[in-house]
Amino acid sequence: MGRSRAKLLDLRAPDPVLVLTRYVRHANRPFYLAKCLIANRAGHLSVQSLQS
Repeated sequence: MGRSRAKLLDLRAPDPVLVLTRYVRHANRPFYLAKCLIANRAGHLSVQSLQS
C-alpha cells in the first residue's frame, strides 16, 4: 500500500490489507463507486462466493 498511504491509515507499509473496489454501470459505462480497505488487524476474514 506504500509508506504514505500506510501513514495516513495508521498502518505499516508491509501490513497486509484487503482492498475491495466497487463499480456500477452508468449510461452503459463503468463508474467507480467505492473502495474499501480492510486491515489485517480487523481479525480473521473469510470470503464467500455467491453464484446465482
